[in-house]
Amino acid sequence: MRIYCSTHYGHAKAGKLPNNVRKIFKDPREKAVHVLSKAVPNGSCLEHSGWVGRNGYGRINFGGKCHLAHRFIYAGIVREIPPGHAVHHKCANRKCINPGHLQDVTQADNAAEMLARNSLLKRIRALEIENQDLKAMVVV
Repeated sequence: MRIYCSTHYGHAKAGKLPNNVRKIFKDPREKAVHVLSKAVPNGSCLEHSGWVGRNGYGRINFGGKCHLAHRFIYAGIVREIPPGHAVHHKCANRKCINPGHLQDVTQADNAAEMLARNSLLKRIRALEIENQDLKAMVVV
């Protein structure tokens, strides 16, 4: 099994492989362990050190698709996520990928917890403010 792209495979074969070459992961569990090893500690959380989307959740590319980091880690390390379920952050930190802080819940339970924490309402208010700012920029 090759673990490098075709270009870097040729370099490795010739003995000219640089130190910063990325490995191609075929196994999602192996990729999840690798991503966890790169996580940055922040209190008891392990924050995703890679790409973070506009919504604050970490993102991972694997198998030609983009995945939410916390869901990818949960599915790769803990267990598969049943259809219709969400992976909830017990710590309320969207960048956290610590498997101990992640919990498999139903969509209804996740929404209820977010409402109880008022995080959903805060996000809605932030989007409303952002929308008003955009409208103000357009109006001359």
